[in-house]
Amino acid sequence: MIVYADKSLEPKLMDIFNICFPDEEDFCRWFFKNIFSAENTLVDIENNSIRAMAEEIDCYIEGLGEATYLYAVATLPQYRGNGICRRLIERSHREDIKKGKATSILIPGSSNLFGFYEKLGYKKAAFISEREVYAPSHDQDADNFAENTVETGEIDAEDMIKIYERELSCGSYIKRDKAFFETQKDMFKKFGGGCKGLFEKDTPLAYCFYSFDDDNNIFFDEAMGCQKNILMEKILSELKAHKGKFRSTGGTKPLGMAYFYKTEKPFYMNLMYN
Repeated sequence: MIVYADKSLEPKLMDIFNICFPDEEDFCRWFFKNIFSAENTLVDIENNSIRAMAEEIDCYIEGLGEATYLYAVATLPQYRGNGICRRLIERSHREDIKKGKATSILIPGSSNLFGFYEKLGYKKAAFISEREVYAPSHDQDADNFAENTVETGEIDAEDMIKIYERELSCGSYIKRDKAFFETQKDMFKKFGGGCKGLFEKDTPLAYCFYSFDDDNNIFFDEAMGCQKNILMEKILSELKAHKGKFRSTGGTKPLGMAYFYKTEKPFYMNLMYN
C-alpha cells in the first residue's frame, strides 16, 4: 500500500534514511528538523512495516513551470528488487499530473543509478561543469591585491538571488528565494563549510558555497558571478589551500534528471541537499 506519511512516522523514516544513506546521521538530523515534511512523503507499507520512502519537494523551474523534486528515494535493502521504488515514483507522477506539474526531477545518489532512472522514463536534463581552481602564487596574489579593490565578505540572500538569476538569465533554472539561500548558508555553516561573496566598493560581484571532504580538500559546491574565479582564489589564499574543485554552470556533466509531462528543456539545478 502506498500512502502519504504523517508526523508519527518520522522516527521510522529517519531510520530508513540512515540505513539507506549511511554515515550521514548528523545531516539526517538537520534535514528532518529543517526541511523534511512527512505529509509530503510517499511511503510503501506492508504488514505495518515501511519498506520504502520518497519525499516530494515543490519547486518552480523558470521556462518550464511547477515541478516536484523527488528526494531521499530509498528502499530498505531487504525489499529491493521487487519494483517498490518504481511504484512509488509512478504514484508520484500521477499526483503531479493531477496538480498540473510540468516535470518530476531528481538527482541520482550515484552515477550507476542514472541507468535505473532512465528505465523509469527519466532523462538527463540538468548539467554542470566541474573544474579545478588554484590559489595564485605569492607574486600573483600581491599583484592582484594591488591592482583592484575587491574583497571577500558576508553576502546577503537578496544579492545572491540577483547574481544567481543574472548568471542563468539565458536558460532555464530552478527559482530560489531568500529562504532558500538562508537555509543553505545555515547548512553549510553547520557542517563546517561556508558561504562568501566578492565585493567591489560594496557592489556584490560573485558568491560561492564551499565545503571540505574527509581529507580536508576544499570543494566549491556552487560558484556564481562574473568574478567567481577571483573569489575562489581569494578564499583558497585565506584558507592557505593550494587548489580546490568547483561546480558551476555551462558544463556537460549530468547532475539531475527529469521526467517531463509537457515541454522538454534542459535546466540548471544544484544545491538540492545532494
